Amino acid sequence: MNVIWVYKKSILEQIRDLKALMITLLSPMAFIIIFGFFFGQGYYTYNIAISNTDKGGAGQEFIQLLRESKYSNGNQVFKVDEIPAQSEKIEKGLKNREYAAHLYISSDFSEKIFQVDSPKPTQLKITGDPAFSQFFLTELTLENSINKFIRASTQTAEPIEVSTHNIHEAKINSEYDAMAPGLIILSVYFLMVLSAMAITRESENKTLQRLLLSKLKTWEFYGGISLSQLTLAVVVLAIVIPTAIFMGFKPNGSIVLAFFIGCFASLSAIGMGMVIAAFSRNALDAFNIGNVIFFPIFFLSGVVIPPPDIILFQISNMEVGLLSFMPPLSAVSAANKVLINNAGISVIWTDLVLLGVLTLLYWVMGVFLFSRKHKRYR
Repeated sequence: MNVIWVYKKSILEQIRDLKALMITLLSPMAFIIIFGFFFGQGYYTYNIAISNTDKGGAGQEFIQLLRESKYSNGNQVFKVDEIPAQSEKIEKGLKNREYAAHLYISSDFSEKIFQVDSPKPTQLKITGDPAFSQFFLTELTLENSINKFIRASTQTAEPIEVSTHNIHEAKINSEYDAMAPGLIILSVYFLMVLSAMAITRESENKTLQRLLLSKLKTWEFYGGISLSQLTLAVVVLAIVIPTAIFMGFKPNGSIVLAFFIGCFASLSAIGMGMVIAAFSRNALDAFNIGNVIFFPIFFLSGVVIPPPDIILFQISNMEVGLLSFMPPLSAVSAANKVLINNAGISVIWTDLVLLGVLTLLYWVMGVFLFSRKHKRYR
């Protein structure tokens, strides 16, 4: 059967191009390890320096409160280093980003804390480098801690009590737990580049022209290429899922279902690769164009920060916007629901339907553009 013949040929060609194959297989694992290294140890602990000149005991009590502040998973919120107010270590530590911020507690802190109507309130000075991304978050967290301490010390009743409840029984131990499902899914989109290279390589080597002059049909050519890429998707997922777990990811749902989502998503990656191949003259073009497209996809997929979107319409309680026409968005959404919220098919079916429609759309576009580009050989 021609499909099987093209499949075997494609696998052999990719094994011969060992460098491209290893980049495709190892790059997703590198992403998983890097994110696991930076975000897998729990919520971030902020290193701060404090100069306490308070003549009473409130300043020291507040410092002790900061030392004991912890996230829900047990990680410390602050790591405190007490330094004299005039020490050169403060400026040096802020410049070298050893500290995210410096807090100066004034000498009359204990005296003023109980004088609510004081005409000249004391000031707690927070200093930091605005170019350091951690400073903004540290400042907000410190201000919140200061306000809580003042209210507790003055026994001021809270006008509003805020409590947090999850709509799903999901347990997130770190930022990495929230990112890992999306990273796993995005790993198969590296195949977008490899599938585009596999197709353009056939044209570059002049073998595509001979194939098209034979009785090989377009769908048989694409079918064989797609099967080879699907095989690689299985290998990639078999590598990245254990790697993510090794780096600290704790899935709440079915890994088998997530594996299926990854394989399904790889079909859309192959379709996108077909479109890229139609605009590439050679494998190098395909590599360059594919990578230019991949990185915006990475940031717009919602793995790190949910991107803003323009909502167009709604299907079964699911909003569909402009970014919804990016297949990775639906795939990442489905994986998050499965691995974080322990959802089943009944919950993610709308994501899978949209992913299937988009996959078909990219495949049709790819086949059409491919046929138009090479119709002179028919």
